[in-house]
Amino acid sequence: MPLVYFFTGLYPPPETANGVRIYYFVRELRRRGYDVVVFQLTPRTSGSSIRPGDHGEIVMSFPRISSFSRYLGILRSRLFEMTLRSSLGRGSRKPIIVSSWPPFESVDIGYKVAERLGSHFVVDIRDLADLYLGGDPINRLSRILYRSQYKLFRRASLVIATTEPSGEILRERLGGSRVVVIHNGADVSLYASHAHTLGKLDKDYIDIAFLGDLSWRYHMVDLIISSFARALRSPVGIRLRLKIIGEGPMRRRLASMVRRLGLGGRVMLTGYIGRETLVKELIGSSMAVTGRPLSRDAWNIVSVRSTIYEYMAAGLPIVAFGPSPSYTEYFIKLNRLGLYIDSNDPDYIGSSIAELATNLDKIDRVEIMRRAWRYNRRRLSEIFADYISNLSSSP
Repeated sequence: MPLVYFFTGLYPPPETANGVRIYYFVRELRRRGYDVVVFQLTPRTSGSSIRPGDHGEIVMSFPRISSFSRYLGILRSRLFEMTLRSSLGRGSRKPIIVSSWPPFESVDIGYKVAERLGSHFVVDIRDLADLYLGGDPINRLSRILYRSQYKLFRRASLVIATTEPSGEILRERLGGSRVVVIHNGADVSLYASHAHTLGKLDKDYIDIAFLGDLSWRYHMVDLIISSFARALRSPVGIRLRLKIIGEGPMRRRLASMVRRLGLGGRVMLTGYIGRETLVKELIGSSMAVTGRPLSRDAWNIVSVRSTIYEYMAAGLPIVAFGPSPSYTEYFIKLNRLGLYIDSNDPDYIGSSIAELATNLDKIDRVEIMRRAWRYNRRRLSEIFADYISNLSSSP
């Protein structure tokens, strides 16, 4: 059977936006009979381990140097890569190597292994960090490090982007036609199985969902809470509740903010929840909210948060804020998902939340869910597997 090695960061469980993308790619390859080994490189594991994956793949975990010590990690990845190349080189089958970016080590090690084995090298790029890093000395050093990866991207048999604009940037930088776009998407079938409950929601409250990683301020959750507090002052405010779904170091500070604003009865921080519960929570919500800083760095403009696909699969209308023009704005308007605001004014965002909440009876959630099938993760994984199949049959 054909063989594929994946080099990636955190691989489910627990689920992350980046990890679940690879998870579905692996699932489809296994369904087609591929042997798959996932090399998980993450600081969230304390030591090396091996375990069976959910689809019969082998998952090998290796601790990764934390981002604070990333530059020391370069040396460590070199040592790991030399050991790995030596051991893998003894195999009789030539695997296809797939690396996800980030993390840095995934691409660095994956390329070296592919070079050693004479294998096809595929890069799945979910972030273009060099487009948004600031100008302080550490970030300048990081930008140099990240841009050094482009010489590896240029040697790949296939480069995968997650949006059309990011694909255009990569084509311009890398040249040639080997850049393709596969959106992040969501597993719409999981949500569709609960679609019959859409007409049975609690009409006493309008639950607003936010889904995201609470590890950094980039997701603007503090601004979302402040804006929600403004929305409570509107006529529809008496019926509003906010559910913040996610885990991370910021959760404690956000909980303190909720208490300080006297929102304890209206804002719930659920922490991390499993996929099945997440689907039910989103289906049971009435609308969703998401935001980004107004900074006009290129990555902020050409990318879209993966959680928007989850909201769409649940049939949720969305209030989104961020820079304009942007791909997120385009995506919201193209799919008629709700309101997009070019503002970080909590009063304006709050009034927009109230406006959408007031007009929910005019929105067809089933129609939003139908549009989500364009971005069904299972179909997107089939597209990925087709590319791998083509590489498998080429020298």
